[in-house]
Amino acid sequence: MSRVSLDRCVNYGIDDVYNAVKRSIDLLGGIEKYVKPGMKVLLKPNLLTVSRPEDAVVTHPEVVRAVGRLVRKSGADVWVGDSPGGYGKNIDEIFEASGLKHISDEEGFELVKFTTSNFVEGFPIAKQVFDADLMISIPKLKTHCVTIMTGAIKNTFGTVTGLYKAGCHSWAPKEDDLAKILVKVHSLVRPALTIVDGIVGMEGDGPSGGSPRAMNVVMAGEDSVAIDSFIARMFGLNPLDAAVIRFAHEAGLGERDL
Repeated sequence: MSRVSLDRCVNYGIDDVYNAVKRSIDLLGGIEKYVKPGMKVLLKPNLLTVSRPEDAVVTHPEVVRAVGRLVRKSGADVWVGDSPGGYGKNIDEIFEASGLKHISDEEGFELVKFTTSNFVEGFPIAKQVFDADLMISIPKLKTHCVTIMTGAIKNTFGTVTGLYKAGCHSWAPKEDDLAKILVKVHSLVRPALTIVDGIVGMEGDGPSGGSPRAMNVVMAGEDSVAIDSFIARMFGLNPLDAAVIRFAHEAGLGERDL
């Protein structure tokens, strides 16, 4: 049985977010279940584009700060990285606009750029995914104009580097085709733990053109299919209506039945 934990959080205050993130992970057995002293831990937020935290396009920096603090308290080093979503995106600008550079400077986290890759079954996957001892995914809860929703499964697609990822969107413009790519990448880079920033999500024409919507929740789990299935229910959907959940479940990557 898969377990998904939830904790209520109604704002992005440092202490409120930290406490909610800690409680959600404690319900799974605590951060020490995953992180051991001396590890290098890669935090993988959603850094789609140059956007401010309040626009609900990117993972809020306070959620990344909270996860990073817990990881560091366990004696591990913290890396933070992602690959932007389109052509010509400058990751330094994204780090700055998103607030991640600010919190990383304050906390001593290392920002890493996904500029080199290892090819795995035809996909260029960021080298840091393999250099790290553990990856923690920190997606933003949003609707999506192609895949209906973007959450735990789709966030791992950001480990694909450079223009290849943008090309996938061009080669696979339909939901089913893109969902198959997302599921394949997720099967290659499954994170040990996922923490969802659902404090303020996005509804409408996501992943970047929608409107912020207060959802007041932090979610955590090991099973990305189960997490996305719960998100789908929050959105009023049958999980199987989202191809990415359906295909991931059929591939044996997780549980979709609440």
